[in-house]
Amino acid sequence: MAGGDSLRHATPAVSGTPGNPMERDEVEKKALNLLEPVLGASKARELIDAVRHIEGVEDVRAMRPLLTV
Repeated sequence: MAGGDSLRHATPAVSGTPGNPMERDEVEKKALNLLEPVLGASKARELIDAVRHIEGVEDVRAMRPLLTV
């Protein structure tokens, strides 16, 4: 600056980066916001729930209807 002073600013890691990971509910909320306009509210919630319980899905092809518009 004109008087010789200087300013500094350090930005912490933004949400969703390895230094500041998002919580599960934040990820699901973000996914819903992105999926809902494309798939509709009901189908988007079903897909998020299916992914949340993916270990119980015996045949991933059963999820195909949730991925189509």
